[in-house]
Amino acid sequence: MPRKLHKFTILFLLGPILSIPALSADKMSQAIVTARYVSVVVLKAGTPERTTFPLPPRTSSIDIRTRSEVEEAFRKWGKYIVTIDPKAADLIVAVRAGRRAEADVGGIGHVGTLGTGVGGVVGGEVGPARDLMEVYLADHANGTEGTLLWRKAEDGGLDAPDFPLIEKFRKEVEAATKNKKKK
Repeated sequence: MPRKLHKFTILFLLGPILSIPALSADKMSQAIVTARYVSVVVLKAGTPERTTFPLPPRTSSIDIRTRSEVEEAFRKWGKYIVTIDPKAADLIVAVRAGRRAEADVGGIGHVGTLGTGVGGVVGGEVGPARDLMEVYLADHANGTEGTLLWRKAEDGGLDAPDFPLIEKFRKEVEAATKNKKKK
C-alpha cells in the first residue's frame, strides 16, 4: 500500500509540471522572429536562479568578458537591439563560458559604527565543460527568463571572432524568418 501511495504522491505533485504544454515550433519561431530587444546575461550553474542581473560581485571574469563579447556580436548582427535591462527585453540570452569548475577565494572588510571587521570569502561553481548559450522568452513582469526557446552547447562555441553558437542561432532565426514570410 505505501508503494502505491508513493507513486500517487509523485504523480500528484509532478502532474501539473509534466502537463505544461511546450511551445510549438511555429510559436517558438514566431517569438524569435518578432522579438526586437535582447538582453545578454550570465548563466550561473548550480544556483536556483538560472541567470543573473545585475552581475553579482563574484561573477567570473571569463563570463563577464564572454557576456560583453556576445553583446557586441548581437549588435553587429543587427537583428535585435541589445538592452542591459532584462525587463525591457523580448528575449534573454544566457551565456556561460565552458569550464568544469572554478573556485573563488578572497577577503572582505568593512568599517562601521560597530567597528572594523575582516573576513574571508570562499565560493565555487561547477558547470558544463562546453560553452553554453540559452535563449529564453523574457518574463517582463519579473525581468527573468521565461520559456526556454533555444539551447546549444559546444566546445569553443562562444569564442570570438566566429561565435559558432551565435552563428547557429542566427541561421535558425533566418530560416524561421523565411518560413514566416512564406505563410
